[in-house]
Amino acid sequence: MKGIIYYTDNKLKDPLFSIVQDLLLKTELPIVSCSLKPIEFGKNIVVNGPRGYVSYINQIITALINNDAKYVFFCEHDVLYPNHILILSRQEMIYFIIIRMCGGGGVKAKQ
Repeated sequence: MKGIIYYTDNKLKDPLFSIVQDLLLKTELPIVSCSLKPIEFGKNIVVNGPRGYVSYINQIITALINNDAKYVFFCEHDVLYPNHILILSRQEMIYFIIIRMCGGGGVKAKQ
């Protein structure tokens, strides 16, 4: 089973804030969102603390602990994720990660 963890500092403004959430909802994967203030997006958990690296890491850890998925996609509030990446099979995900690690972001895989 796949799932998404989504984290935000609640500072991003619309329309990008809504566009990112709408794209993630289209995947129909379960979402655990972690924010510094309450939001209505997936299963929301509020992490108390100031905006910064410590809260950022706490949000990720909290979302992971509260996610039951075997494979988890880490999604930030200000990145437009292509939906095809979120629905890859395990073999395709491994191949995608290897290609990205080797700096071949523009390489297209042969099927």
